[in-house]
Amino acid sequence: MLVGHGDMASAFLLPHCSVCNKSLQYGGPDPYLLPCLHAACADCLAGNNTTVLCSNCNEIFNKGEYIFLKDTVTQNELFVSTAKTNPSRIQCTSKTHKETALVWCVDCDVLFCRSCQASHSQVKSSHTHNTVMVKHLTSGGATARRTRCPEHDQYYLDLYDVTCEILVCSKCARARGEHAQCRTEEVNQSIGSEDREIIIGQITKLETRLREVIAILEASGTTELDTSHAEMRLNVKRTFDDIRSSISERERDLLRSLDTYHSRIKRRHTSSKRKLERTADKLQVAHDYAKKLLKEGNAGEFLTLKNNVRVRTELCLKEEVRRVVVETPVLSFSMEQKNELKAMIAILGDIDLNRGSGSYQASYENVTVETCIMNC
Repeated sequence: MLVGHGDMASAFLLPHCSVCNKSLQYGGPDPYLLPCLHAACADCLAGNNTTVLCSNCNEIFNKGEYIFLKDTVTQNELFVSTAKTNPSRIQCTSKTHKETALVWCVDCDVLFCRSCQASHSQVKSSHTHNTVMVKHLTSGGATARRTRCPEHDQYYLDLYDVTCEILVCSKCARARGEHAQCRTEEVNQSIGSEDREIIIGQITKLETRLREVIAILEASGTTELDTSHAEMRLNVKRTFDDIRSSISERERDLLRSLDTYHSRIKRRHTSSKRKLERTADKLQVAHDYAKKLLKEGNAGEFLTLKNNVRVRTELCLKEEVRRVVVETPVLSFSMEQKNELKAMIAILGDIDLNRGSGSYQASYENVTVETCIMNC
């Protein structure tokens, strides 16, 4: 697995709503997938606001422009995490009592408590069903759980509507509704090797770009800038010590200007670096989610979410990545003009960020800080 910058690789360790920042809970509001591939709870999406703000990547999405799909990958992750850390919260599917579930029947897609499992195992038609202890569930096993149709709760979403690119149940396909004329396929037969290769290719591109951004971040330190700044301050002080009585006020002015420009360079440098960090965060999130979908998503989840991953990957790869270059400023004094300093004291010294070729750039290319005497 690609190791990211800082805490980027741990984005999915503790699932939370990226809008309200509250922890997502099994049995609570369902998680939905934002275009940035972060999860948001159903409560936040159901609010009256026309937009949602992702607090992780600071992106704003207009509710009218997007269809937010249910994030079943994160939902399965919550189920497995709860089963491992707090299994008492997993309740038996039976509506007659609310005991803790101990077993999940793979064939029935039902959670059973001890008594229900005993009855289930004695029925002739189900005694050979494949069952798994709740505490032994893994992410890969949990993705085998089927999702029921929101329109017909007695049916599972086992068909993929190729025309509309959504999951439907068999009743949706047979009913005289919007999907009656659509072409459908079995979910497990609808995923081709080409689809998986596309996701794998996107993961590879994300890994490559993420490594580039991390390398730029690691090489964008300001040690040389700080060292040069310290040396320039010392040079300024030594020069003005020789003529202290007549230029003390000008010395203070020059030092203040030097510090101001130094701070401005650092602020702009920090801004560019933060932009790279945000780009790295987006790449890491898209990379991690794409790998999780490929590894842990079932066929239905893969078909449902693959376009989201593709769109987010293309968006991440289009972002411009500019290398941060910090040039060493130059401080100099003219010895000839130093001898005439008292006559020239009123206009002594200057700091120029636009000297030489071109204007100030956000990448800090062609930046020179030069203290001079009389148009030096």
